Amino acid sequence: MYNPVLMNTRQQTTNAFTGERIRRFLIHAAFWLFFTVLFFVSPPKPFTFSLLISWLSILTVVMLVVYLNFYLLIPNLYFQKKYLFYFVSLALLIVGGAFLIKAISLLDFVILRMPFTDNLKNLFFFVVMSGAFKLYRDHGRKKRMLDTLEKHNLQMELSFLKSQVNPHFLFNTLNNIYAANLENSNTANDMLLKLADILRFQLEAAKKDFVALEEEATLIEHYIGLEKLRTLDSQVEFIKEGDFKNFMMPPLLLLPLVENAFKYGKNRFRFRVALQENMFLFEAENVMQSAKKNSMQAKRTGIGIENVKKRLDLVFRDNYSFDASPVGDSFKVSLKIDLT
Repeated sequence: MYNPVLMNTRQQTTNAFTGERIRRFLIHAAFWLFFTVLFFVSPPKPFTFSLLISWLSILTVVMLVVYLNFYLLIPNLYFQKKYLFYFVSLALLIVGGAFLIKAISLLDFVILRMPFTDNLKNLFFFVVMSGAFKLYRDHGRKKRMLDTLEKHNLQMELSFLKSQVNPHFLFNTLNNIYAANLENSNTANDMLLKLADILRFQLEAAKKDFVALEEEATLIEHYIGLEKLRTLDSQVEFIKEGDFKNFMMPPLLLLPLVENAFKYGKNRFRFRVALQENMFLFEAENVMQSAKKNSMQAKRTGIGIENVKKRLDLVFRDNYSFDASPVGDSFKVSLKIDLT
């Protein structure tokens, strides 16, 4: 069946491959042309047809040695780490090329006569220079491929971690709504409406790599409102400091930290988001529920918190600090991101 999209993709691939071959051919042609011109001008030589034929005959042997090294020895020996076989084969190739040039120089139409040692030196020069260029180019190409692959893998891992946020959040919230419904159906209904608003917000944010901190703060406020309906006697303080509009951050990064506080805490909760000149700060503090819960929260951070730490590693690498530990009867989480 004819597939125009597939055909178009194949055509683009073919065109790109053809363009690369033409570009490579032009680079090689320019390389040999440069040395041909250099031969006639340094030192200056009278241009004659016989001299040109002689030079091209010798140059053909040089090109043969160079390209045998390029496409036979380097891929099959050097890149396969058979270094001894490679250098022995390369030495034999250079010596053989020098003998071939010597033999060509004995022909009647060849007027160039060079000592055998000069042939060896010239071949060695061309092989080393061209081989170094090939190794440098292949190393650069491999590095670009690895960089592209690493970037692709990081994007895949970030997407996977980000996709875990919604199920984790939804699982916890539905458990809370179920518990609230056993006590008060009206509260459960209000919680469902707020959950719908939060999920709508999350669906939009999850499509983006970065969102304004103001949006993330709004999401936290919505979630706090949801939790207040579940725990009517709780005291919740949410402090915001700084201008959040121009600071971009990964979406849904802070929500698991807020969830964790409500999951293990009771009565009093305090959250602070601050944007200073060269530092982003987030703090979460909750009173722990019991000795057993104290131990659980001190030893476990849960899927959501581990998710946050992995995303921080991928996005901010060494430019952040994260601490989660008990302090008296409270549990405190502190996140600092260096913006310098």
